Amino acid sequence: MVEVSVIVPAYNVGEFLEECLDSILEQSFRGVEVLVIDDGSSDKTPRVIERYCSMYSAFRSFRLEHGGVAAARNLGLDNARGRYVCFLDGDDKFRPNALNALYDRAEECDADLVFADYVSFDGIREWEAQGAGRVFCEATYDRFDPRLLWLVAVWAKLYRRSLIDETGLRFAPLSFAEDALFYSSFVWSSRRIVTLDEKVYCYRHRPFTGQLSIVQSASLDSLHDLQSGYRLMRERAEEQLGHEPGSSCVDGQDCLAARSYIEELLRKEALTLLNLQYRRLGTSEAGAGALIGERLGQIRESVSYGVWSSLVRGFSSLCLERLPESLAEASERALVTVAVWDEGFDPAMLMQTLESLLIQRLPRIRVLLSAEATAWLQQSDVVIPEFVATCDGGSQGDFYDAALRSCRTDFLVLSQSGLIYLPDAIRRLHRAIGHTNHDVAVCMSDPPAPLGLMIPGTVLFRRSYLAATGVRFAGRAVSDVDFICRNAYLHNVGERLVRRAENWQPDSGCE
Repeated sequence: MVEVSVIVPAYNVGEFLEECLDSILEQSFRGVEVLVIDDGSSDKTPRVIERYCSMYSAFRSFRLEHGGVAAARNLGLDNARGRYVCFLDGDDKFRPNALNALYDRAEECDADLVFADYVSFDGIREWEAQGAGRVFCEATYDRFDPRLLWLVAVWAKLYRRSLIDETGLRFAPLSFAEDALFYSSFVWSSRRIVTLDEKVYCYRHRPFTGQLSIVQSASLDSLHDLQSGYRLMRERAEEQLGHEPGSSCVDGQDCLAARSYIEELLRKEALTLLNLQYRRLGTSEAGAGALIGERLGQIRESVSYGVWSSLVRGFSSLCLERLPESLAEASERALVTVAVWDEGFDPAMLMQTLESLLIQRLPRIRVLLSAEATAWLQQSDVVIPEFVATCDGGSQGDFYDAALRSCRTDFLVLSQSGLIYLPDAIRRLHRAIGHTNHDVAVCMSDPPAPLGLMIPGTVLFRRSYLAATGVRFAGRAVSDVDFICRNAYLHNVGERLVRRAENWQPDSGCE
């Protein structure tokens, strides 16, 4: 008997698909079927699917003319035979024992929906999902609990298939927000919703120079679809709330709760728009910033002052009334300069650092590189970041001194090739210092490293502080360059800043 149907949409993911399908084979759970839908791929994806389906009887293959992930998932739903359904994207993977954990939780609680935690990864390292902690503080949830709006991806969840069939639920033909619409519609129809406080899913972040998925670009079509998806979500939520017993506005408390829920939907839409734009500003189409700005203005008119204020605080490094349209404009209006020293010049290590800076959710960054690194970028066939400028210096100390002299922004990070920044790293540092009188913010490792082991790249300096102290790096050994980090940390209230950073509730975005 088939207990769980795993639906795997796959479009030009030949590079990752074997790892994805192997993660299913490595599960200890039995009673699973795997429906792999090739969405008109032009790479080796069809050959990989054919090989796995010929080797394993639990695998079934389907092929579509390219119609998008919504059509592929719908074809999987049409052919699923399991009591439960879960979704696995073709470039992602399960963690070991994921299906067992999800299934056991569903059976134990007689649940319609089980949602679990996940990690992000990029083939080099993993990091914990941002914002998930606020959801897994409860074991069960009411279907209109606004916290459920912050994990809207359809994966890392287990769905009762009979409820999908009863409601006739399918994915809307959208290129963006189709998963949020499907998930929220299922939630509003569910009788029992439970959490599984385990990390069962690995969500892949594609490199900037590689092929981009739809959630890693900001096309006008995707932005229109996103707005359409969230509009449909609001309409369905309002319809459901209006039919809830006792939800009439005769009862002011119920009416207030309904309005609060809709405002949370609007706040989620605004954050998704902003994160979409700034995560991949280098691939945005012309006019994307203007479209986002127009929608943000509409949201501002539709929500309370408190909700809008929370958005402004979350993006305090940006001017929401004037969003940068391109990397060039973001660099021109930069808030933070990141000077990246490359000892020995390793192109692969340099690109890892640049790519991690390109996907920062603080787009207004200016990067300084050595002349050798800049020349290599110009001659190579990789994407040339428009936010890169040249800074001369024959040694690390000389380079950092030159960076200090040429820095035009209020804040400076002294980094080095090979460091990889998590997507929120620079924004978190900027938020910790931008509206205070402090001169330094420090990223701490877990567990915290001793002060003497702090390295360049983990500290954000206020440029005026460095200028006032007259610090110079030239003549110091590379191993001793962190002296200014230690001095600045001790000179300020770094410990308090670090404690603040560790206790922050991270901003939720669209992963």
